[in-house]
Amino acid sequence: MSVRIKKERLPVAIGRELRFCREREGISAVDLARLAQISGGTLSKIERGTITASLTILQSLARILGVSLSALIRRTEERRGVVFVRHAEATGSSGFPIGKGVYNLNLGPVGSYDEFLHANPSLVVIQDEEYSCVSSQGAGHTLIFMLEGEMIYRYGSNNHSLESGDSLFFDAENWHGLVKSVKTPLKFLQINTYYK
Repeated sequence: MSVRIKKERLPVAIGRELRFCREREGISAVDLARLAQISGGTLSKIERGTITASLTILQSLARILGVSLSALIRRTEERRGVVFVRHAEATGSSGFPIGKGVYNLNLGPVGSYDEFLHANPSLVVIQDEEYSCVSSQGAGHTLIFMLEGEMIYRYGSNNHSLESGDSLFFDAENWHGLVKSVKTPLKFLQINTYYK
């Protein structure tokens, strides 16, 4: 996991984030300064980090940009995780058979996006037309995105026909699972997220 450590002063970090938000919204510095009722020179100094803006001014700027005040500070302190898995690694040792003709290829779990949220992405490949698993239950939420094939997937008492390009997002605590492989091979991304 990479850790972003800001060695710059807080006003510089806030200014950089403010400029990023302003440019992302497509608002010119002149327009933002006018809307916030401050001079263009003051906004320029805030964005460069050469002055420390008051909380009132920062709150006004954040409100105009449609972000929270804490969003202007958040990137200076958070840990951000990233996992890169090469194709050869995903199809090699990280894959494990679930059953005959059924493989789960771990795409590299990310420890946490914040203090509590965890995500486990995987590529599921099912070649066996007879395979079914209708009694799964777990914690958190699951997203299934179909890449290839067609299947019937049950969630609770409802069956969903999923084809290439379809997705299903659900609370994993309810009973769910594959009812029938309609057209094999099945390939789908499955991303499980949960709070620890």
